[in-house]
Amino acid sequence: MSGVGFWELMLVFMIGLIVLGPERLPRVAQQVGTWLGQARRMTRMMKRQLEEELNLEKELDLRPRPTPLPRTEPLVVSTQKTMTVAVDGQVLELESSLPTVREALMEVGLVLNEGDQIDVDLDAAVEEGLAIEVTRAKTVAGTVVETMKFGEKEVKDPSRAKGTRIVQQQGRVGERQVTYTATVVDGKEIDRQILASVIVTEPLDRVVLVGTMEVLDAPPVKPGTAGRHEQGRRHHAPRAGQGGPRMAPDGRLRPRDRP
Repeated sequence: MSGVGFWELMLVFMIGLIVLGPERLPRVAQQVGTWLGQARRMTRMMKRQLEEELNLEKELDLRPRPTPLPRTEPLVVSTQKTMTVAVDGQVLELESSLPTVREALMEVGLVLNEGDQIDVDLDAAVEEGLAIEVTRAKTVAGTVVETMKFGEKEVKDPSRAKGTRIVQQQGRVGERQVTYTATVVDGKEIDRQILASVIVTEPLDRVVLVGTMEVLDAPPVKPGTAGRHEQGRRHHAPRAGQGGPRMAPDGRLRPRDRP
C-alpha cells in the first residue's frame, strides 16, 4: 500500500461508486476490510511459525552431536543362573546374572583372602548348576630346632708325607631355633615366613692335617741284579742306631731321624 497515492485511491473509489452504486459500496468496502484483516493475521501467524522453525533448526545445528563409541567386545546378554558355593563349612545356593565367576562372587559379597583357593577359574563363565568349592587358607605359628652343618678346614703339615691326611679335630653340628608363620591350605603348608632365628649351638669345623713333605722314590732295579743288590745291602747294612730316616705309621719322621 505504500506505492498507492491519494489520487489512486480516489480513482478506485469513484469506479466502485459507479459500478456498485452508493448503497452497496459501504457493505463491499466493509467486507473487503474484513478479508484484508484476516489476510494480515494469517500472514503474521505464518511468519511467526516460519521464524520459530528456523530458530529451532539453528539450535539443533549448534548442539554437539554424540560420537558413537566403537564396540570392541560383543554384547553379552546374561540371564539369572543358580550356582552352589561350598565355603566355611556350609553350602550356599546363590543366584546371579553376571557373566563370570569373579563378578558373581563379588555380587553376593563372598571375599577371597590371600592364599584362599577355588576349584574353578575366576574368569570362567557362570553356568546353570555350577558347583564351586572354596578352601580357606589358615595362618599358623611355630618354633622348630634346625641343625647347622659343620665345615672342613685343611691345615698343611710339612712334617708328614705328601698325600697323608690325618683328622686332628672332629666336626660337630650346630643347632638354631627358628620361629615362623606358615600358610596352610587343606592341611598342606604352601608358604612359610621366618620371623626369628637364634643360634643355640655354634657348629664346630673338622680340622684335617695334610702332609706336604716330598718323599723320594727308590731307584729302579735292572733284571738280573736283584741278587747282587740284596747281597750289597746285607754287606753294607747299617748297624743299630745308623741308617736313613725312618717313617712312623702316621707319616711323620721319628724324632731321632728328623734333621
